Amino acid sequence: MTVSLPPAATPWRQRLRGVRRSHAQRLATEWVILRVRYGAAAIAVLVVWLVRDTTRSRLWVAGLVLLVTAALVHLALRRHPTARQLTAISAAAFAADTMATLLTLAIVREDPADPVTLVALILAIEAALRWQVLGALLVGLGAAVATAVWTQLAHLVATGADAPLEYAAFRGTATLLLAAMVGAMVQALESARERAQTVLELSPEVILTLDADGRIVTANPATRPVLGHAPDGLLGRRWQDLLISGEPGALPETPTGELITRTLRHAAGHPVWLECSVRHQPRTGGSTVIARDITARLASQRQREESEQRFRALFDHHLDAVFGLDGEGRISDVNPACTRLLGQGAEQLIGTPADTFIAPATRPVAKAALARSLAGHAADVEVVLEFADGGQRHAELTLLPIVIDGVTTGVFGLAEDITERTRREAELAFRAGHDALTGLPNRTTLLSHLGRRLAEAGTTAVLFIDLDGFKAVNDAHGHAAGDAVLVATAHRLRGMVRSDDLVARLAGDEFCIVLHPTDEPATRRIAERSAATLREPVHVPGATLRVGASVGLALAGPAERASDLLARADAAMYAAKGRRRSPSSLDPVTSGDRRRR
Repeated sequence: MTVSLPPAATPWRQRLRGVRRSHAQRLATEWVILRVRYGAAAIAVLVVWLVRDTTRSRLWVAGLVLLVTAALVHLALRRHPTARQLTAISAAAFAADTMATLLTLAIVREDPADPVTLVALILAIEAALRWQVLGALLVGLGAAVATAVWTQLAHLVATGADAPLEYAAFRGTATLLLAAMVGAMVQALESARERAQTVLELSPEVILTLDADGRIVTANPATRPVLGHAPDGLLGRRWQDLLISGEPGALPETPTGELITRTLRHAAGHPVWLECSVRHQPRTGGSTVIARDITARLASQRQREESEQRFRALFDHHLDAVFGLDGEGRISDVNPACTRLLGQGAEQLIGTPADTFIAPATRPVAKAALARSLAGHAADVEVVLEFADGGQRHAELTLLPIVIDGVTTGVFGLAEDITERTRREAELAFRAGHDALTGLPNRTTLLSHLGRRLAEAGTTAVLFIDLDGFKAVNDAHGHAAGDAVLVATAHRLRGMVRSDDLVARLAGDEFCIVLHPTDEPATRRIAERSAATLREPVHVPGATLRVGASVGLALAGPAERASDLLARADAAMYAAKGRRRSPSSLDPVTSGDRRRR
């Protein structure tokens, strides 16, 4: 439904000003007036022919004027006059019509009731057609005066007395009002036509009218950018001739809100897809077609569909787990690899919060990464996945924001199972920092650990242990027996200390214990127990082996470096080894210079 506002108040000067018309429209108006002029001339000739009254027979003069005027105007219009020439033709024709009107009024004035005054009204209507309201008022005023004068004269001739003044005034006023009304109607129609023409010219949609045979009668300027044809070049062509081969030529009327699609050939040869709304005109058998160019939209839609198909193929067949999350972190989509990784079907996973599968220890970093991604930034994070059966897998997540029109609507994620890689890396890191035979930390790990302990509050002590008689075991029983002794030594030393203390193998048969926090009496007790424990026999297949141990003890001094503390413990061990045969409470344990930290 179309809703329009009442017209706003307009100054009289603007109301009197006619709507500007094109040359073609003015020319069409003159052709209409010409047809009426021919009709008026024919009526005048018919009256002269049928009526034998002497007075009325003189109407041939007015009819002749109309007929000659019509013939001359017809010839002039056929020569396609310019705008200036058309103005001159209009003025000359109107002057001739005025002359014919005055002649008619002068000839026929015997009966006051004679409708001959209508010719004055017709002259005013002619002026209204040409010059709209202003022409209707000016010529209508003249026609009103002529009508009033004729009424008085005719009444005088018929009765010998003047007509009542109010009667003459009524007839003249009626003529003026009718002329003004016609002029206003013409101007209103021209205004409506101008608005419709503006819509046609400015509309980006193609608007065509077809006759009953499907030939194009009118076309708006949008045909040039859409179809590559100038509007004038389409006039007279059949609608079917514009269609791509194979397209249905019929144009069924489309109900309100429904459209049909047709493919036309552009002037350059490529296809153009149009979305059409069609209305039939029962009176003429023609149709009105309003068509919107959807070529770019279809191409964009096709590209989007192809992109979606490529994405879906990549999504479904990606070797890594791929998943989608909504703005609240719930799973919205999964690929087959993701269902295999999580051990559940897609229907079970969709709608489940993603952090359900993340171990509590790594859940905070996963939530932080999701928040960063929902803020519009890509994020990478390593997490531990935890399953209902208690199993765990390490995964590396890449979270990518889904941004539409500047708003993050969700997240796409890739999860790579790095469990095996994490295990290998942990194994390599362990090997780099531990002894392969005993599994104890090596010198590098020992120095790093000792440096951290020295930086903490509390006393740190180092026991340096060297096995006595170990070379004899290797020489007599072989390296396998020697390895068994080393493994047993590592096991016994680990069993003697706290979980926070460190037992390390430095090289060969040298071991080291880091105690923290501790004091000198506790450290001496551990040293003596170590020496005693390591003197216990080690049983191997076919033999019982015995070794001893020399232990050097060093307590850290203020701001002492790890390497210096280790060197003092080493020196104390060698001192103990040199006094192995001297009985002492420290035998085989010797203390380095004792310092308190």
